[in-house]
Amino acid sequence: MNKALKNILESLDLFSCFLDRIEKYNYIVPHFALSSYYYKNAFYWSISKLGVVDVIEPYQFFFGEAYKNKSKNKLYITSQPGKLPDEIEEFYKVVLIKEFPNYDPYAWNKKRFLEEVKKRYSMAFNTLEMMEKMAKEFRRKEGLNIKVIIDPDGEYYFKITYDTKNLDIKKEIDMVFEGIEVLRRIYQLMYNVEDRDQRIIIGTFMDELNLLRTYIYATRDFIRKLRDIQIYSIGIRNIPYVHGRDIWIRAKSKEIELIDIVVLETEDQIKNYSLTMRIVPQKEKYSKYLEKLSLFKVDTLPSHNIIGIEVGTETLLSAFKQAENILKTLIP
Repeated sequence: MNKALKNILESLDLFSCFLDRIEKYNYIVPHFALSSYYYKNAFYWSISKLGVVDVIEPYQFFFGEAYKNKSKNKLYITSQPGKLPDEIEEFYKVVLIKEFPNYDPYAWNKKRFLEEVKKRYSMAFNTLEMMEKMAKEFRRKEGLNIKVIIDPDGEYYFKITYDTKNLDIKKEIDMVFEGIEVLRRIYQLMYNVEDRDQRIIIGTFMDELNLLRTYIYATRDFIRKLRDIQIYSIGIRNIPYVHGRDIWIRAKSKEIELIDIVVLETEDQIKNYSLTMRIVPQKEKYSKYLEKLSLFKVDTLPSHNIIGIEVGTETLLSAFKQAENILKTLIP
C-alpha cells in the first residue's frame, strides 16, 4: 500500500472515531465537511463546520474547524469566524469602499489600517477585543498556545495549536475534543451562559450522523479496490442548504492527470444519487481514453482534454459500482 493511500485510509478511521465521540457530545450538531488531502507535498486532514449555520445563538458557534498538518505534527482547532468588514457595515450602516480612499478589502491584517478603521468604528471591535482578552487569559492561566487570528479579508477567530508527535488516532481525537472544550468554555465566559444554554439533543440528529458513517464506509470500501490509481484527496459532506450531501475523490494515474469523482445525493425521487466523473488524460492520450469510454455516454471538452460522464443511480453503492466499472475500463 502506497503512503498516500495509507494516510487517506487512516484519516477515514480518524473521522469514524470522531463521529463516535460526537454521538456522546451534546453540544455540536453533526453537520460536517470531512476531508483529507495533499497540499504542497504535505498531508492534511480536516473536520470542518465553517460557514455552517445549524444553531441559533452566538455562544453555540464555538467550533469552526479541526485540522492537522501531518508533516509538521501540528493540530489546529479554530472557532467559527466573524468578519469585521461585514460587521462594521451592518452596525454603522456604511459602505467601506465609499468611506476609505483606495480601500483594500485584503488589508485587514495590517496594523496601521486596522487602527485607522477602529478609530472610526470602535463599537464594531467589541467582540474582537473580548476574544483577544480571553486568549491572553487562557495563555496565562492554562499555558495554551491560543491566539486570535485576523485574516487579510477581515475574518477573525480563535486558533489553538497542539503538538501531535507520536500520538495515535485515539489520542489525536482526545486532543481535538480538548480544544473544542476550551473554545466552548471561552464562549460561555464571553456570553455569560452555562452548559444547558449550549446543549443540543444529539439524538434528534442520528440520521445525519449515520449518513456520515455510511459515506465513510462506502468511500473506504471503494478506494481499497482501486489499482494503479493514486488518490490524493477525498471529501465527505452532509451539509444541507450549504454544500449538500456528497462524496468527492480526486486521483491520477500514469497517463491521466486528473480523475475527479463526485457522488451526490439528489432530490430526484427516481434517481437518488448522481455520479459525475471528470477525466483529464495527458494531451497525447486523449483520443485513446475517449475510445476506451465509447460504451458510455460522455461529454467532451477537447480543448482542455476533458472527458465527462454523469450517471443517475438509485443507491450509493450502485453509484460507486458504476465508478468502479468506468475505472476498470480506463485502467484494466
